[in-house]
Amino acid sequence: MTEITKPTIIILGASYGGDRAAKALVEGIGDVARIIVVDKKSISTSTCSQITLDIYVFPRYAVTNSHEHKAFIPYSDLKGAHLTLHGSVIEIKDNTVKLDRTFEQFNLSDEIHYDYLVYALGSTMPKSLQMDAKTMAGTKQSYVEWLRHRQGVIKTAQRLVIAGGGALGVQFATDIAERYPTKKVTIIHSRDQLLPRFDPQMHNIIYNSMKSLNIDVHLNERISLENTTVDFDGNVSEKRVFTQSGKEFDCDLLLLCTGQRPNSEFMEKLAPDSVDKNTKLIKVTRSMQLASQQPSENTKPTLDAARQASEKSISLGQDPGLHTSAHPNIYVIGDSADAFGAIKSGRYAWFQAQTAAENIIKQVRGDTESQPTQYDPGEPAIKVSIGLSRTVVQMGNEIIINDNVPEDLDAASVWRARNIDTSDMSL
Repeated sequence: MTEITKPTIIILGASYGGDRAAKALVEGIGDVARIIVVDKKSISTSTCSQITLDIYVFPRYAVTNSHEHKAFIPYSDLKGAHLTLHGSVIEIKDNTVKLDRTFEQFNLSDEIHYDYLVYALGSTMPKSLQMDAKTMAGTKQSYVEWLRHRQGVIKTAQRLVIAGGGALGVQFATDIAERYPTKKVTIIHSRDQLLPRFDPQMHNIIYNSMKSLNIDVHLNERISLENTTVDFDGNVSEKRVFTQSGKEFDCDLLLLCTGQRPNSEFMEKLAPDSVDKNTKLIKVTRSMQLASQQPSENTKPTLDAARQASEKSISLGQDPGLHTSAHPNIYVIGDSADAFGAIKSGRYAWFQAQTAAENIIKQVRGDTESQPTQYDPGEPAIKVSIGLSRTVVQMGNEIIINDNVPEDLDAASVWRARNIDTSDMSL
């Protein structure tokens, strides 16, 4: 099979899910397909063209110094005829992706054909971790400088209010309170339980840890931003914030740890029936293929055994109102996917990517005998830091506390999992 006749698989996004999908596809059908990864993050080194962000360590590295370079992992170019492209998506069409630039060195225009597409564009960062456009378009050093800037902003503030009691809010609050014990740290959460999707024991452990760090915890309250001026960094001009119930809190710095939005706008234009109008999450079948609320009249029979079987099977609890869309060659994984209650984290994106890759491999190889691999998010699982040396983990019904966690959260383990050399993590 020549390079011209090989099917092209484009993966949009190179974080946890996109990275896993690329590796699984290269391993499984790298000899008979061309894999192209597109991601807008880049660095300037001689060994790689992109970086992957280790989001888990961001709140820690925005508080403590000397580790920030470890959060940005070099993304090695794919081997052989497979490509890693640095660019931003402009539009997705039926069989092409339009990017913001051409790639003359690979003889590619700004519009690239695909036979299969893996949509792994994730979600926006919460306000407390949002980067400016200059940082996003820059080098690894610009990302490092951004984290150092965040460290300075947090160090300067004396009265910090954290909005949101999910994993990010918990990690920010406990890290700041332990690193700067003289600061006034307040966390405001809209529910009666921190990490509400998890076991109440998790709440108890986290709540007690916060109290031991003198964090002021307010549950069943929501921040109101009316009549409050907050700049890009989170600095509050009025030096106070209010809840919707009218409670007032002194505040120099407001860290908003809620409000993530799925990056689903490109799919909304291509297949509006596939995007939930309220959540903006993209609907998928259990095979991780793009789904639609209505069966498509345009869907034609193909060698797609995975698609045909997934239409018939709802054994894992698929919404019977969902059907494979008019684009059975498109898969959606990660934070932008409405994946049957899956938690928005790298761990879940990894398994979604594995499911998508296995089904694409079946399609490309013309496997009409095997049933599709179907995704099941399984039991809730999460790891949250609750201080500079402690984490609490829930895996199913098991809860484990670790009191001997390194300050950098063992960032090197993530590099090693991606087969990246850790001898000089500043590269």
